[in-house]
Amino acid sequence: MSDLRMLAPLYQPAEETGGSWHTRVHPGNSPQGGRDALAHHFLKEEAAAGGDQERAREFADAANLMDWEKHDEVAVLGHRYRIVRIERYVLFTDDEPEPPGPADAAPQPGRVDLGADSDPGPRAAGLKEEIAGTVPAGGPVPPEVTEDALVGNMAYPRLVTMPPDFQLLSKGRGDPGWRPMGQEHATVEEARDALRRFFENMVREDEEGSSLRPGVGDACRKALRRWSEEDGPIDAADVLEHRFRVARVLRVVRVGFDGPEPPRASDPDPELPPAVLHLEAAEAGELSPDDAPVPPRPGPESRRFLPGDSP
Repeated sequence: MSDLRMLAPLYQPAEETGGSWHTRVHPGNSPQGGRDALAHHFLKEEAAAGGDQERAREFADAANLMDWEKHDEVAVLGHRYRIVRIERYVLFTDDEPEPPGPADAAPQPGRVDLGADSDPGPRAAGLKEEIAGTVPAGGPVPPEVTEDALVGNMAYPRLVTMPPDFQLLSKGRGDPGWRPMGQEHATVEEARDALRRFFENMVREDEEGSSLRPGVGDACRKALRRWSEEDGPIDAADVLEHRFRVARVLRVVRVGFDGPEPPRASDPDPELPPAVLHLEAAEAGELSPDDAPVPPRPGPESRRFLPGDSP
C-alpha cells in the first residue's frame, strides 16, 4: 500500500526573466532563510558589477533592504525576484520511504525552470494529480493552515515538479512515524555521505564516553563496515531497532497566472531579519569591537524595489 506524506516546505529565491521564472541560489528552511539567501545573491551581483556603479549600488541597496525588512518579492533593475514556496513529499510503500532511483545519480541543474516539469522520476507526473488537491486538515492542523492551503490551491492551480532532493529519515521501534534527520540534501551522494557520517559521529561519541545507550558504538561500527565491504550505494541501515533511510523527496511548486506561489501567511516565520538582530545585539552591548557596525536603515528611496510602490 502506497501513500504520500508531506515534509516541511522549503523557500527558494527565483528570478523572472523574459516572462519565465527560474530558481536562484539554494533554498532556505524558512521564509526568512529564503530572504537571507536572496540578499546574499544580491551582494554577489554587486561584487560582480565591476565598474558599473549604478548596477552595484542597486544590488547593494536591495540587499540592505532585505537585511532589514521581510519582503517576499522585490524588483531590481527591471527583474522581479520572489521567494518561492516548495512543497515536499515522500512516497511510502508499506511504511518504507521511496529510495533514490537510477536516474537520481545524474547531476542536478543549478538553475531550474519553474515553467516545466524537471523531476526525472517515472512516477512524478502521476503523483502530481494526487498532490494537486492536498489540503492539510483536522487533528493538530491549525484552521489557518487549512484555509491558506485551500486559497493557495485555487490561486496557484498548476503544479510543476522540480528535481528531487534527498532526506535522511529515521524511525525507532514504537515511534508513531518517520522523522527527518538534519537538513535536506541536493544530491543523493550528499545524503548517502550524511548517513555514513551519522554513524561515524555515533562511534566517535562512544569512544569519548558520551554514548547515551550501551551497545550503540558497537552497533554503529558494524553498520559502518558495510561501506567498506559492499560495492553498491547504501541507502538503508537498521541499527538497534532503529531504521535509517535515504528517502527520495518529490518537490513541487504551485504556479498561478502571475508566477509561482510565495510563502503563505500561516507558514512559520519567527526569525527576524539579520540587521534587526544585529541592532538588538548592539543595543544590548553584545557586540565586540571586531564586529561589523550596524548597517544603515533603508530610506524611503528603497521603496523603489517593492512591487507597486515608489519612493
